[in-house]
Amino acid sequence: MLSTSGTRRLTGLYWVSGSLTCTPTRRPQRSDRGVHRTLQITAKAVQFTLQTSAGKKTPIQKDFCSIGTGGGSDLLLDGQKVEQEHACIESKSGRLYLSALVGDPDNFRDETRTWLNDSELRPGCSYLLTPGAKLAFGDQAQQYVIEFDEKSGPDPLGDMLMKGMLSQASPEVRKQMEQGL
Repeated sequence: MLSTSGTRRLTGLYWVSGSLTCTPTRRPQRSDRGVHRTLQITAKAVQFTLQTSAGKKTPIQKDFCSIGTGGGSDLLLDGQKVEQEHACIESKSGRLYLSALVGDPDNFRDETRTWLNDSELRPGCSYLLTPGAKLAFGDQAQQYVIEFDEKSGPDPLGDMLMKGMLSQASPEVRKQMEQGL
């Protein structure tokens, strides 16, 4: 059972996709007027700022920010080594992640020309961003610093990932993690 603003109750099973749009997993029920309705949940987008080394700040408030030279990019860059669709910053569960869109995801050693804190990203992986992290696209010398208010509170996705990794860890690592070291 799902309630929206306390006005109407919707029954049935629902699942939430990455864009936070709820879609029925069973056939939709007809409303009082005989019209099918779609339930849309909108989450507040995370606001962040990218600052160049020259001090220029670009505020962005989107759940998905595309970075590249293409006209449709949210952050438009120039440079010989920057691709049209080079990278993206995405909000998942209130956390920000950086992904390189360059390179072959099946080849972990393929270069992406995308850096986080002076380490090149691997293709096909998303990296958790922290406030003050240094990002570079195409040319490592041209860096951006990302600023945002970090989410506080429980992180179910992070907890699930840590528990999965911990289950495969050695007994020594498990013991240290349980002690909080």
